[in-house]
Amino acid sequence: MALAGEQEILYTDDDEYWMNGTTYNNPNDRSIMLPKRIGIGTTINIGTKTGKYIYYGLFVFVAAVIIGTGWISVQAEFSTPVMKIGDSGTVKIQFPMYNYSFALEDVLKLKLVDQLPEGGRRTNGIGTDKVAIGNFKLDEFGKSKLYLYKQSPPYSVIRLPDLYVVYNHKEASETRQIFTELQGRWGIH
Repeated sequence: MALAGEQEILYTDDDEYWMNGTTYNNPNDRSIMLPKRIGIGTTINIGTKTGKYIYYGLFVFVAAVIIGTGWISVQAEFSTPVMKIGDSGTVKIQFPMYNYSFALEDVLKLKLVDQLPEGGRRTNGIGTDKVAIGNFKLDEFGKSKLYLYKQSPPYSVIRLPDLYVVYNHKEASETRQIFTELQGRWGIH
């Protein structure tokens, strides 16, 4: 196929302009996007300055996304959510990107359980084989914020007016200690 240029004919279907049969590199063709040689759709002419920016920019973007999500997963595996009860009766759970706080006076129910309800899905957060942190929708509870180690019972279940908060520590003794403190402070309010 030939394109009519201002002064010369440019051949866009020559093998010399196609790398691997899918990547088009022709600095003499000003088109940024053109039909693929094989299959349907379009491809980028990396022979143009704009085409190079788009083509290599996609690699940088994908690398940034992979590194970013990988970093979040590594943080989830090696960071520990920390629950603190302030003197004013405010409970704060600290974890990168998923901090949450609530007032003890808003707690409707508080219990310590050895098993979590089956089923549910993550709506925004981190869910690995070891941890579940962030926003979830559990079949039995509905809207929930989880800060837990899946294989480390018991679990503190805190019922608030609009959601559940489920929290535990890696060590069962730490979970029980925090629950006892919560229970004692909740009784005061």
